[in-house]
Amino acid sequence: MGLVGELPLSWLVRGRRCEGKPVESGPDGDEAQLELVSLRAEVEALGGELLDRYEEITLLYHLAQDMGAAFDVNQAAENVLARSLQVIPALLGMVLIGATAAELRVVAQSGAGEAAHRVELAQSAARVAMRSGALLMVHAGGSIPSGPDVIDEPVLVAPLLSGESTGCAPRPVGVVVLVGHRTADRFSAGEAQLGGVVARQLSQGIENVHVLRAIQEKERLESQLELAAQVQRSLLPLRTPQLDTAGFAAACLPAAQVGGDYYDYVPGPGGVMNIVVADVTGHGLGPGLITTMTRSILRAELQRPGSLAAAVAQTNKLMWDDLVATETFVTLFAARYDAAAGVVRFVNAGHHPALMRHPDGVVEELSSAGLPLGILASTRYGEGCRALGRGDAVLLFSDGVVEGGAPDGSVFGTSRLCSLLSGTDAASAQELVSRVVDELASFQGPDGQQDDVTVVAMRMHDAPVDEPVALA
Repeated sequence: MGLVGELPLSWLVRGRRCEGKPVESGPDGDEAQLELVSLRAEVEALGGELLDRYEEITLLYHLAQDMGAAFDVNQAAENVLARSLQVIPALLGMVLIGATAAELRVVAQSGAGEAAHRVELAQSAARVAMRSGALLMVHAGGSIPSGPDVIDEPVLVAPLLSGESTGCAPRPVGVVVLVGHRTADRFSAGEAQLGGVVARQLSQGIENVHVLRAIQEKERLESQLELAAQVQRSLLPLRTPQLDTAGFAAACLPAAQVGGDYYDYVPGPGGVMNIVVADVTGHGLGPGLITTMTRSILRAELQRPGSLAAAVAQTNKLMWDDLVATETFVTLFAARYDAAAGVVRFVNAGHHPALMRHPDGVVEELSSAGLPLGILASTRYGEGCRALGRGDAVLLFSDGVVEGGAPDGSVFGTSRLCSLLSGTDAASAQELVSRVVDELASFQGPDGQQDDVTVVAMRMHDAPVDEPVALA
């Protein structure tokens, strides 16, 4: 290849190819000799190019294998650095990662020349390339922008760009730095190209690691949520109480895997039946845990002697510290059916009032004053009372019912729910619950619910039932 550089280009392109004929002396022989030199130069150039392509393809193949086996950024960087130093004769290789030039940190370092001055030079060049986001190559005797005036060893820096594979605007997230050359005072164009290949593969490898971690984290969270959902479902009543004077029915439809709503039936002293609908702010694992805690404490309080209002107030007192710490509050409506007295007592802790439907279609709200749990450490709750007759029905529900949205932006609303109840001559509590759930689903349309929906109904029988079944 040295001869080619010493001959005029016009000499190399004129004349005929030898086509296997003997080389002759004289003017024609000189032309044939030049033709042969030209052919040899072409063969050498093609051979060098093929060798470069072979090295690049081989490097890509091994890097792809290494990236497939890497499960964290440090491992990926170490693998890439080891491969690059096998094909690029650098004395020191480093991989630095960071969101900005000031945040760069070394995640891999290798080579036979890890002298302090080379490390310092590598870090200085890395910061420059990080700010520009472009490949940086400086020969020995040259200078790095904003760095030392003159460097005595060559430097090659290839940026790691994130976002190229996703079509987003690429941004530098780190660099691959090579310092010093074992045989020359500069890195060749081919070596610079290989450095770019290394950087692109490592960039893709880092993105793959992040995607893999995101998938693993998503699977872990989904597993935890499914476990929490199973626990929450297991806390709902296994059986519905059927008394000789009243029937009960309920539906609880969480909007997320773990909801903030729950309902419960709690038998109390003196043969009373407590019915609770509660709503914890938010969705997911945290509110689900608060829901479980609320159920446990309130259940224990409802089974003690005392008023319904006292049980709710004590529950608030016991839960207040935890609710404040988690910035959570709980709304609930609790009703206590006393069959012997023929009345229903109720307490409202910041919840939507329950609705009572009479056989003539008249619907009234069961209202009482009270703050949600978790607002004040100590609070008093008012307790209302209504007499119950045959055919009367009481409906408890969460805000997901009246605040359920339609595609046009309107909400189901309390008025619509009252109208539905007024026009529904349900023969049982189950029919009443089914009607409400079906009407709400039709109103919300194909996109479905956006909030937890809980509905509990109690309906007085039209006539006494011969064989009552009590809740175990």
